[in-house]
Amino acid sequence: MSGRIDDLSPDQTKALSEFRERIKDVATERCDDIYLLRFLRARSFDLDKAEAKIRATLEFKKKYGADTILKDWKPNSTFENHFPSNFFFIFLYLIFIYYYLIIIIYLLIFKSLIVD
Repeated sequence: MSGRIDDLSPDQTKALSEFRERIKDVATERCDDIYLLRFLRARSFDLDKAEAKIRATLEFKKKYGADTILKDWKPNSTFENHFPSNFFFIFLYLIFIYYYLIIIIYLLIFKSLIVD
C-alpha cells in the first residue's frame, strides 16, 4: 500500500490511529489524518520516530510562531517610515496600468501590420 489516505493497509490504519492517540497532548487543529500520514510515511510507519519528529516540528512552530506569522507580523518602524501602508497597492496599480498600456500599443501595432 502507498500510505496515502485512500490507500492504507490495515496495519497502516492501525498505526495511524495509534499515532493519533500518542500525540493527542500536542495535537493542533491542523493535525488531521493527511498531516499525520506525512510524518508516518517519512519514517516508514515507525511510530517512535514519527512521534519524535512531529513533537519537534510542533514545538518549533509554537516557539517561532510559524502558524500565526501572517496574523502576528508587524513591520518595524524603519519599514513603515520608508514604505507607507498603501505604497504596495499603488505600486501594483501602476504595474497594472503599465502592462495594460503595453498591450494596447502592441495590439495597435499588430492591427496596423495586418491592415496594411
